Amino acid sequence: MLQALMLTMVLPALAVSDAPTADWDRAALHASMAGMYERSGYMEEAETEYLAALKSKPDLPILHALLSAHYAARGFMDKAVAERREHLRLSPDDRLSRFELCRLLQMSGQCAQALPEIRKVVDSSPQSLPAVRLLGNCLYDLGRLDEAEAAYLKVLSMASDYAPAHSDLGLAYARMGKEAEARREFERALQLDPGLISAKQGLSFLKGRKAKPRR
Repeated sequence: MLQALMLTMVLPALAVSDAPTADWDRAALHASMAGMYERSGYMEEAETEYLAALKSKPDLPILHALLSAHYAARGFMDKAVAERREHLRLSPDDRLSRFELCRLLQMSGQCAQALPEIRKVVDSSPQSLPAVRLLGNCLYDLGRLDEAEAAYLKVLSMASDYAPAHSDLGLAYARMGKEAEARREFERALQLDPGLISAKQGLSFLKGRKAKPRR
C-alpha cells in the first residue's frame, strides 16, 4: 500500500519536469509497471521495472524511495537501507525519509548506525511521537536503559494512553530489574489494548523469569 501511495507521487513529478520527455516517459512507464507487478505479487518483475525506471532517471528521489520500500517488503534490508540512503543523498532535508532510514536500520539490528540519525529527526521534530519512540527503541536495543526510559516517558507525556509505549517502558523496567514498575506498565498497556502481544509476553516473563524480555 505504501508503494502504491508513493507511486501516485511519481507521475506528477514526471509531468512537471523540463527534462527530456523520452527519459521521463520511460521512467513513468517502468514505475507504473512496477506498481502493477507488485500488486499482483510478481516481485522480481517489479524490481526489474524499478531498476529500469532508475536507469532512465537515476536522480529522481521518489524512485529510490519506492525501490527501498520494495526491498523492505521482500526482507532485503541491506538493499532497502542503501536505496533509502540514496534518497536522502538526493533529498537531505526529507525528515520522513530519514525516519524511515532509522526504522530500517533498527529493524535490521543496526541501532548504532540508526541512533545518530534518529537523534537528528527528534531534534528537528521533538514532538513527533513515532520519532521519540523509535529513539527509545534504539536505546533499548543498545542496552542504554536509562535513556530509553526517558524517551518512553517523553512519549507518554505526549500521549498517556498510547499502549505500545507503556509496554515499551515495561520492557525497559523489566530489564532494569524493576519488576513492580514493569508489571504496572504491562497491565496499563493491556487495559488500553487487551490484545497487545508485547505486554502479554512481558507479564509472562515476569511470572516465569525464564528469558530476557524482548520487544
